[in-house]
Amino acid sequence: MTNPDGPDDFVMEFRGVQHREQADGTIRILMETSRGDIQGILNPTKQPTNKCVLFGHFTGPADGVYETLSPELNEQGIAALRIKFRNRELGEAVGDTLAGLSFLKAIGVEETALVGASFGGAVAIRAGTISPLVKGVATLASQTFGAQDVSELAPKHLLILHGLADQVLGPHNARNIYDWANEPKEMVLYPESDHNLAYCKDEVHDKLLEWLTNLLNGR
Repeated sequence: MTNPDGPDDFVMEFRGVQHREQADGTIRILMETSRGDIQGILNPTKQPTNKCVLFGHFTGPADGVYETLSPELNEQGIAALRIKFRNRELGEAVGDTLAGLSFLKAIGVEETALVGASFGGAVAIRAGTISPLVKGVATLASQTFGAQDVSELAPKHLLILHGLADQVLGPHNARNIYDWANEPKEMVLYPESDHNLAYCKDEVHDKLLEWLTNLLNGR
């Protein structure tokens, strides 16, 4: 697998996938690649599905919204895979995301959405412009570095969530990404919420659940 966002000689080869079922019904995934191992947690649906959300973190902001959403998406017939980036180099993290998408394709997934926060928001946008498996991308408190090519995401959907009180990556980042992007796009700014979006965690949770369900279930 090659990554257009990595160096010219970027190549990631799959060497195997290990999985281990957990008592809580999740499946621990270890994707072994030529660039290192990528850890993941899969929340499978009870019935077979070809739809999955890929989160760029195990827990996420807004009081662990990725972990909370995963079983709730299962109830809507949507699987969820949470991956842990091997490091915080943009090209490598995009490669990790593409590896996760390749794994999902291998197990029968045909439609996905990507969700990423802060650094992971730019990663999700980059990977979303590359993979035909992706129907849409949601970013939370995203940085702009690495997201400049967001216009290439269309006609895939884009959701941008950001706190107006973010002192780490100010709301101008969200506005810039929104201005660069083409339709279909949506931006929600939360007053008084900081970079972690904890102040508006319920609103973020509800918005993501609604948006992801509508996107992948065609509502």
